[in-house]
Amino acid sequence: MLGKKGTKMTDSLFKINRGVSLTPQSGIPASPTDGDMYYDASLGSFVFYGDGKWMSLADRQDVASATDLTSAQLTAAKTQAPFIRITGSTLTNLHGMAAAPDGRQILVYNDTGLVISILHDSATEGTAANRIKTSNTGTISIRVGTAAIFAYDAGSSCWRAISIGSRDSGNASTFQGRLEDELVDSPYEFLTPNIFSTAEQTLADGSTTASFNFSDLTYDFTVGEFFLSANMCDPAYLASGRTIPWVDLTVSWLVAPTTATYEISQDGATWEVVSMSRVGTSDTFTGSLCFVGALDATPTLRVRITVTVGTGRLTGFGTFYGYTGAVSSTNVKPLEVFTFDGTTNPDTFTLTKFLPDPDLLCVYEVERGAAISGKVYRYGNFTLSGYQVIFPAGTFNTAGTCTLHFNQLSGSGFDNADVNAAVIAANHLGSESATLDRSIDGRGLYLRRPDGTLCEVTVSDLNTMVVTPV
Repeated sequence: MLGKKGTKMTDSLFKINRGVSLTPQSGIPASPTDGDMYYDASLGSFVFYGDGKWMSLADRQDVASATDLTSAQLTAAKTQAPFIRITGSTLTNLHGMAAAPDGRQILVYNDTGLVISILHDSATEGTAANRIKTSNTGTISIRVGTAAIFAYDAGSSCWRAISIGSRDSGNASTFQGRLEDELVDSPYEFLTPNIFSTAEQTLADGSTTASFNFSDLTYDFTVGEFFLSANMCDPAYLASGRTIPWVDLTVSWLVAPTTATYEISQDGATWEVVSMSRVGTSDTFTGSLCFVGALDATPTLRVRITVTVGTGRLTGFGTFYGYTGAVSSTNVKPLEVFTFDGTTNPDTFTLTKFLPDPDLLCVYEVERGAAISGKVYRYGNFTLSGYQVIFPAGTFNTAGTCTLHFNQLSGSGFDNADVNAAVIAANHLGSESATLDRSIDGRGLYLRRPDGTLCEVTVSDLNTMVVTPV
């Protein structure tokens, strides 16, 4: 810049009171130095030079989708723009982009019809300084119609994926968070999630017949199609040498089918059905399974989901295993097994390891004669009297061997509250609140006479008191 009478003033600072007009340029000026600026006529934007690279103030660059995108396609001319749009219809893996000045942020928008996978520190990008690093050090995805924001970190010589957009609240991070919260509140030590928008097909067995939808990152089912998982066991759990006697399963659907069958195997070959319950009106289902018999070999925990009625779109699921929680005050696990001949027709079972709680106790009928039952009984199917669990007469009257698992593993401990709950249940106390009601038709309170005789006090249909010695 020249001052009065042509005096060169390149080392001076200037204050402009009104404005400055820059003649639009059709190309990049030669021999730029840090601090240079010009207005690019073709881009319609001011362009600045810093840290040895040009940066547009406002510009969009389009890049055609390809199986692999690297800095060969996302060149310095592309990454000088703050907004890059990926177009086309090819399933794309993004490995890297040309480096930019430190702190430079770029928004990459997915305008294809398929998911774009961002690969962490991928060697497919030949220049290490052009690679991308993700927060989870694994592959993450840009869903259709969403964008990701990248910032260049010159200190680490890489791009950082700092934000991934989502079209709805049913995204992977939300489901992942729900699973992690569920793990905290559960008696289990391990959780293996299989969420397709993050792990995609990495935990799917090759025999799966449901098809992966690269638009919504779901597995889509028609009637008879199934999803089969790979081994869901964490390597640390396998290394511990422990087996898996029981497991919890939580499944999330984007669109739930009318009916589906959920199965789990502890050896990868023998399947047992999980009885699942819908969580409210959501498309999330949960269930528990106590395996029949202990496995002597290293477990192969696999999940199989089959749609039997309607169609479905599966978001993912999580398996919980490795029990570490609830023990009684004597440090005994609240799990007791009874095996008996069904022809003896027992109806009363006295527990010796723990006091039954009407809210927590589940009785699993894992074997009934020659068949595997899988039926689960809850309070109401039986009554409680102290340590006794009482079923209606004839419940287990069958030929062959029966096996019942009395399982009270939910919760974290036992105190006087459990004793109180047991007394209330044994006395069949009623309430207008369905969650508090422990009443049973024709049953009443237990009271002891002065002579020591325990009696049950009930109310007849004529509203008269009836006292019967027990």
